[in-house]
Amino acid sequence: MSRMESRTAAPAVSAKAAVPEELRRVGEISLEQLSELKLLEAQTLADEAGPGEAIEALQAALRQFPNFVAGWQQLAEWYGSLGDGTGLLEATERLARLKPDDSASLSAYGDALARAGERAQAEQNFALALQLDGSSTFAGFWLFDLLFAEQRFADADRILERLRQHGVDGPFLFGR
Repeated sequence: MSRMESRTAAPAVSAKAAVPEELRRVGEISLEQLSELKLLEAQTLADEAGPGEAIEALQAALRQFPNFVAGWQQLAEWYGSLGDGTGLLEATERLARLKPDDSASLSAYGDALARAGERAQAEQNFALALQLDGSSTFAGFWLFDLLFAEQRFADADRILERLRQHGVDGPFLFGR
């Protein structure tokens, strides 16, 4: 019995069990490489047929590799380009859960929440994103706009001051 046969004949006790048999026979590649191949396959499909068809392929890959950050990022981008707010919300929520210490992931989720009318949750995500990266203009300006719209002017002013303290300057800051 070859080394490959003995490995595939053994009872499944690891994450590799979730990988279809035909992919396990490919050779010595990691689960990360397999997930990247699935993403490349979906991106190729998107180039050929558009993101609508590619979304299904990527969703299938994410069912196999639910912690694959780059896949969720791509899915969020495609949902955003199609104007699918529900899909965007789902994909960015997963990103925020996978990368809770990443300002960009929290900001993307905050953006999706704000667009869905979930202003309080959006505010929380933008505040956390700004706490993680005080120079995040995306999180800072969104947070400012939410606070300003609620007429919480002192809080909104503190956000602008915080951005200034982190070196943010220019016409976008002065315009607010």
